[in-house]
Amino acid sequence: MVKEFAYQFSSSTNASRFLAELQSGFLTKVKSKSRRYKNDHQIYVSYVFDSELEFDDSAQQLDDLAAQYEGYEISV
Repeated sequence: MVKEFAYQFSSSTNASRFLAELQSGFLTKVKSKSRRYKNDHQIYVSYVFDSELEFDDSAQQLDDLAAQYEGYEISV
């Protein structure tokens, strides 16, 4: 199952820090793809998760990480 999320940040610096953390392997259970979204303050994240294997807490991890950088989820 492909999951997609987008996050809005208060500054492009915070968005860059969030993106850098994701690209360094923040999500260990899944292989994620992340990139800038519609502007420098938004980041798009997608990943594939096999829902048959175990509970997916990746979305909560992403939300918590975004909150550390003054970010929040927006609609894709």
